[in-house]
Amino acid sequence: AFVIGYALGGPRSESRQVLALGTAQRNIAAATVVATQAVDDSVTLSMVVTTSLVGFVILFPVAALMRRREHVETAP
Repeated sequence: AFVIGYALGGPRSESRQVLALGTAQRNIAAATVVATQAVDDSVTLSMVVTTSLVGFVILFPVAALMRRREHVETAP
């Protein structure tokens, strides 16, 4: 999802980064609602929460790396 968001983000680097991180984050609230309402299994909810946390653990360093690269590119 990250790569697709980055590829479709347009010509500006800022837009690509925002769309990439937004698509990679996905909608955790909606997934949690579906897991609790539509599926009658606690393992499903556990997997939704675990997958969301793992995604955040991956995305925070990626966002920091993107920010660092942007500061290097715009440095005088």
